[in-house]
Amino acid sequence: MSIISYFFDLRKALEEAWRRFENRDVQKRVEEIFTAASLEIPLRNIVESNGPTPILMRHLAAARLEEIQFKLRCEEIDVKGYIISYERDLFVVENPSKRRLVEIRTYNGRGRNRGIREKVLRLVDISRNSGRPLNCVMTIGGKKLVDFHRRTFDLLVSLPTIDLSDWLIKVGGNSSRKAQKYYPLIFLLSAAGRLIIFESFESPGFPHLDSFNREVVIPAWDYARSVVGVEPIVVYHPSQPDPIWGETEEVILKYYPPQVLTFALEEGWV
Repeated sequence: MSIISYFFDLRKALEEAWRRFENRDVQKRVEEIFTAASLEIPLRNIVESNGPTPILMRHLAAARLEEIQFKLRCEEIDVKGYIISYERDLFVVENPSKRRLVEIRTYNGRGRNRGIREKVLRLVDISRNSGRPLNCVMTIGGKKLVDFHRRTFDLLVSLPTIDLSDWLIKVGGNSSRKAQKYYPLIFLLSAAGRLIIFESFESPGFPHLDSFNREVVIPAWDYARSVVGVEPIVVYHPSQPDPIWGETEEVILKYYPPQVLTFALEEGWV
């Protein structure tokens, strides 16, 4: 069960975000907090031009089933979603979200016994790349991992992406607890109606998830609520059962469409 007490329906999330976004007192308070911290407000120009903006925060923008679902869900409410990436974060194989970036598992439906038909391709020599920034990790074919994901993302998803690395590093510094510094501000922008966060905060298979939620997510959530008086606007993502493939959250997070494997093999990435 998720730690978040309330998730918004897709359309209600957009309606509520607009209501808060048009509250001048709320926006003034947000401006004051960021000014006092000498920080730029992320996505300021985009939000001020387009209004409340859906975001999916991932280490890299990739062509997984979940990014495809995110795009389709944004199209459902006729808004443009953005993938927010952290390309300068360090690659650690123990993190399943990062491991899924280097081990490509393609979803080819299910067999007669309901087992997933999958193919697996390892893009990266893990031992040589562990501890490197993601934007410096190289594939076995001698190319940058981030370029592989950009190419396949553009081919199969094609949403705008923003690498927020500079801002995240400025806020969090080199501390191992940097997430505790930037999560409260991201949640504040969501509670203020500027950002609509797509997330579940469950991430099946993630080690130490309970401690991360307890030490990072819950305090950030409480901070945003204490400032604005309402909870951040979060849409459960990925939705399940998935409306496209009829699969669970774990499958949608883990797998890529088969075209990604074809691209990797034909274009010399391994």
